[in-house]
Amino acid sequence: MSENQPRPVKDRLLTVDQAAEYLGCSRSWFFRNVRPVIPTYKLSNIMFSQQDLDRFVESRRDTPVGLPDPIVRRPRHSSLNDRAAAAAKRFGLE
Repeated sequence: MSENQPRPVKDRLLTVDQAAEYLGCSRSWFFRNVRPVIPTYKLSNIMFSQQDLDRFVESRRDTPVGLPDPIVRRPRHSSLNDRAAAAAKRFGLE
């Protein structure tokens, strides 16, 4: 194999329990949310391709790799304090 050619990627078949563990979810969540949308292989048990699972995860990515989460959280009560201060100012209670 020459240096310019990519190495072939080996695919691994996983059982239901292995696939759920690979995704970090429960078996029931896996059956409800993942199994209906990816292909299965029926050998002695139902099997799932690890590459198919990777594609499933990639297709549901929200934030591009390397960018911070866009949600910026304010302190819990700051908006309440701001509203109270605005009300006090409005009624001349400062």
